[in-house]
Amino acid sequence: MKKSVRGIILIAIGIFIIVWSLNHKPGNDLQSAINSMFDENSYSMSEPWYYTSLVVGALFSIAGLRDFLGKK
Repeated sequence: MKKSVRGIILIAIGIFIIVWSLNHKPGNDLQSAINSMFDENSYSMSEPWYYTSLVVGALFSIAGLRDFLGKK
């Protein structure tokens, strides 16, 4: 029971990290640069941090799946 709850929590954390990083992906095109000048809440990560956060989110999700589907 404890492993399944831990698995669900890890999956949720992993999905949150992935969705957050997708919403703040680096934009190199002119349109995103112009839009970020007028939007107060705009934030874009650098490419290394973007890919690092995607990998970390995936690792959290995989660990959560392992705990959730693993033998008790």
